[in-house]
Amino acid sequence: MNQVGTEEKIKEAAKQVFLERGFDGTKMRDIAEVAGINTALTNYYFRSKENLFWIVFDEMLRQSMDQMNQVLNGDQSIREKIRQLIQQQYDFHSKNQMLALFIMNEIRRDPERFAQRTSLLEMFTHSVFFKQLEEGIAQKQIRPISADHLLGLMFAHSQQLYAGKALHLVLFKTDEAGFEAYAKAQVEIAIDMILCYLFITN
Repeated sequence: MNQVGTEEKIKEAAKQVFLERGFDGTKMRDIAEVAGINTALTNYYFRSKENLFWIVFDEMLRQSMDQMNQVLNGDQSIREKIRQLIQQQYDFHSKNQMLALFIMNEIRRDPERFAQRTSLLEMFTHSVFFKQLEEGIAQKQIRPISADHLLGLMFAHSQQLYAGKALHLVLFKTDEAGFEAYAKAQVEIAIDMILCYLFITN
């Protein structure tokens, strides 16, 4: 059996099962069953459920984090960066809609490990974006705001939007197309609200 092919098959199965059931609700035998291999082979390649979990989780977030880092350290104005970062989060959750609830559950389960693996705050505070923010505040062009408040404003809304999707579909009696139209409108509303709050001058 090809090692690379087997490892990828296990990781794809693990992604599916972890997203559906979360870490606590997943067993290695569940992953092995979806992958179509025996549990012993799954353990042989990845040693433990926790090790496999973080490998899969890191791969799921790496692309989003890389894209975010490019914007944070790009040449754009801070206003344009805020727009792009919020849009990126909506696009990411739109393409990975089960991930919002999964992330919320795993943050609650192991917040310290989650913070260490993402390094979001460190990436944010060591970026060109953060320097632009500090300069804007010093020049009284941007309302004074801490990193935790700004990160919450930019990123929490898109995650909550998709975490609450099932309820929205029922409450407002809409379908997938209707929800996506609503989500796109929410992007623009969120961007406008945050920019209007942050920028003191136009």
